[in-house]
Amino acid sequence: MTGRCRVWQSGFTLVELMIVAAIVAILAAVALPNYKDYVERGYVTTASADLVALSLALTNRFQRQLSYPTVTTTSTADTKSEVTGWAPAETQYFDFTMASTTAGYTLTATGKGRLDGCTLTLQDDNTRSISGDCAGVESW
Repeated sequence: MTGRCRVWQSGFTLVELMIVAAIVAILAAVALPNYKDYVERGYVTTASADLVALSLALTNRFQRQLSYPTVTTTSTADTKSEVTGWAPAETQYFDFTMASTTAGYTLTATGKGRLDGCTLTLQDDNTRSISGDCAGVESW
């Protein structure tokens, strides 16, 4: 038995590394779309909270002046200038507009970018509606 020595090698074979890479790819293919939907649902929820905050600001104004402002806005900037103290958190994916008379209002959050086609509305009598593809959110 002279001259024969067994050498042990450590490490991974190429086949083992390819199996691990395949498993990671499968997990990523399942996890990433679910994460994207989760994030988009968060944007929709934040936009709905922004609409409620806008509604509260308008109600506060109504309590002080006994009428809503008579205005129709076409952009978030217009809406912010009409309602002091309201600062929406979700302006990257939603535009906020309002149409109001002295007796009532309709507030709208219209999706843009990843949420294009999603529309949330809130009226002065707390009627809420949602339309379009809002990342799986069906009511609010």
